[in-house]
Amino acid sequence: LTLTRASQREELKQQLGKLRTYLCKTSTNSSSLIILGSRADNLGKIGQDSLNRLWEGLKEEKKVGKAIVLDDFPPLKNLLAVDCRKSQSNSLDKLRSTFLNIRGSFVSQSTIKVPKLVSFALDLLDSEGFRALGEAVQWQNFCKKIRYELYPGLSEDKISELAEGLHSIGKVVYVKRQPYKSWIVLKPSLVYGPVLGQITLKLGEAVRRGGTPILSMIDFEKISLESNLIFGPEKLAQLFVDMELCFELKSMPVGQREFFFT
Repeated sequence: LTLTRASQREELKQQLGKLRTYLCKTSTNSSSLIILGSRADNLGKIGQDSLNRLWEGLKEEKKVGKAIVLDDFPPLKNLLAVDCRKSQSNSLDKLRSTFLNIRGSFVSQSTIKVPKLVSFALDLLDSEGFRALGEAVQWQNFCKKIRYELYPGLSEDKISELAEGLHSIGKVVYVKRQPYKSWIVLKPSLVYGPVLGQITLKLGEAVRRGGTPILSMIDFEKISLESNLIFGPEKLAQLFVDMELCFELKSMPVGQREFFFT
């Protein structure tokens, strides 16, 4: 939060008020508010001690019948006033210690072999260029895009480590098979949510009618249209084949492709 010198107390109270409703719905025993200032002027004369006193004095008035009751804001631990120019200050030391202590609750460093590449790729995945690829992309096309956007000489092994890193933090799903059957699912919440849900419903209906768990290309076209998929029904069907969730029935006439789900 950057607070103007003229109205620090009131602005801080307003900002904390915005957080209050949200925090009341969540666990308050580990909630944290970190206030950072890149210059001392951003926090004026408010130091850690005075900020703590200000926090204790923040109350919210509310009426209960005819009486006015002072209601505490939910407790927030690790309340920090920081001058970032003072790298050895107690507040910054506390901030560093806090991050070090909670690091273990995030992805272990050992699971990401190329953290810098993963960091760069996270920004790329939200770019228009990657969104245009659709909800999932075949491995070779993913490699081409990464080399074009990041580094032309990047080896396929390094790109595989990058994909594993993105997979480990839940950003993508790396369907790792033989190279020509591998995929990167760029929108896992869509593909494994609504799309897979529709497939499951259609298969269930077929079985309940006494049929077999088979979907036609027409079914994939309907699912693709209803889900507004960019990469289309042909690639959607191929994705599930390469994931070994189904296989194509080869005996069908041209134009009447069907897929048996295992």
